[in-house]
Amino acid sequence: MQKITNELRISNEGILELIVLKMLSKRAYSIKEIFDELKMTGFRTPIGSLYPLFGKFRKSGLIISGREESEFGGSMKTFDLSTKGIERLRELRSDWKRLNHMIHS
Repeated sequence: MQKITNELRISNEGILELIVLKMLSKRAYSIKEIFDELKMTGFRTPIGSLYPLFGKFRKSGLIISGREESEFGGSMKTFDLSTKGIERLRELRSDWKRLNHMIHS
């Protein structure tokens, strides 16, 4: 059996990390936009769980922050993947594929 080398945990936290990084690989998002999209897909997580996750991403250099105009006026803080974040997403996806293979074999 292949060893899962990264920190992908079979938990909402580990899965949430993978999902959020995947979302950020498509475009820049605000935390509120991430929360709203997760809610629409049925992946229920409190918005308060996203702030520590984004703090972890920031400390690890996985994301880059910016500002975009809000539809309600003013601007909102948005986040995009850094090069390091793209690599982390690749690692997590690879682990997920190996885990999926182990489950379905």
